[in-house]
Amino acid sequence: AHYFGTRLCLGGGNANNNNGTTTTSNPSGERDILELMYNQMGGRNWKDNSGWLQEDDICLRFGIDCNTDGKITSISLKNNGLTNQLPNEVFSLPELQKLIL
Repeated sequence: AHYFGTRLCLGGGNANNNNGTTTTSNPSGERDILELMYNQMGGRNWKDNSGWLQEDDICLRFGIDCNTDGKITSISLKNNGLTNQLPNEVFSLPELQKLIL
């Protein structure tokens, strides 16, 4: 997948760990990654951060799209006032296909 607004690409749907096996994310793991992203990228000062810390359902957060299984497929936060560097953990989201920053 190509991540618009970045120079990053990630192939496939699952992240490989060091021993060559695939890992999958669970909803609480995805929630933790989004909260890390929020905290590291100045989420408190984003133009729209609705649902990012209050919403239990990660799929209801501004800029987040999920598949029918509730897995994150898209993060779209272009022109939203993000700062700092994107945490590498975002690339471990197993179903992420689109990242627009």
